[in-house]
Amino acid sequence: MKVLRSIIYSLCLATIFVCDLEAKEWRGLVPLSSTREDVTRVLGKSPDANHIRAKYSLVTEDVYIVFASRENHVDDCVKQLPLDTVLQIQITPKIELDLADLRLDERRLKKFDPSDPQGIGYEAYVDEEEGIIARTYNNKVDEIVYIAAGKDQHLCSTYYQNPKVFVQMIVDFFCPTILVTEPEDKPEEGSRVTFSVSIAGDPNMKPTFNWTLSAGIIIDGRGTHTITVDTKGLGGQSIKATIEIGGMDESCPNKASGEVQVARRRGNAHRVRGIP
Repeated sequence: MKVLRSIIYSLCLATIFVCDLEAKEWRGLVPLSSTREDVTRVLGKSPDANHIRAKYSLVTEDVYIVFASRENHVDDCVKQLPLDTVLQIQITPKIELDLADLRLDERRLKKFDPSDPQGIGYEAYVDEEEGIIARTYNNKVDEIVYIAAGKDQHLCSTYYQNPKVFVQMIVDFFCPTILVTEPEDKPEEGSRVTFSVSIAGDPNMKPTFNWTLSAGIIIDGRGTHTITVDTKGLGGQSIKATIEIGGMDESCPNKASGEVQVARRRGNAHRVRGIP
């Protein structure tokens, strides 16, 4: 009986087939259980495949499947798995999905920020027990990754030791450019002048505007991208308008200034006539 149990256990490890694997399945495909042959049976022949992965573009999602191989750069434990075993399944939805649409067990989900830099709108949720990771951007699902179930990850522990890396998002981050535009002509005392700010480089940013002046009074536009300033009594002085932008990454410069010189008001010319 012990010999029989040993044989069954060995066969289970050797084939990495069903044998009590409980990973979350996608269309019947299960990491560490399914093979390339299973993938082809379910999805057909991939139009873009090589010996380590296969890509599919379906109506509602793009699919990227990674297989066990003998490449030099892969983890040693991957090389010990049966060739062409499914390691992970990445799904990129083409339709709008909320996290609730995935019907995950919220009690088991662990939340983390998968982006670098952090705090730019990405969130991720991992269920290590079932082996599924969902990443969202601005609260909409933008990637789902199926990996081995937690109890089976020891079969290739170095590959699955940090599930967070499967949805990591490294962003080439460039700080937005802030430009303040001031009047081109020298305004006359008592006139109204306009300062405007433009921000380029981050279409998803929701900025706030805080203007300060070295002189003068903001009479319109406070808290917006354009302000109007009264120059009454400022002849011969300059007005420096400084904008501080909120909602930007803390590592980025968020201030810019514009300056204008106010001309003195020209008085009416009077001819002085002498008395004969």
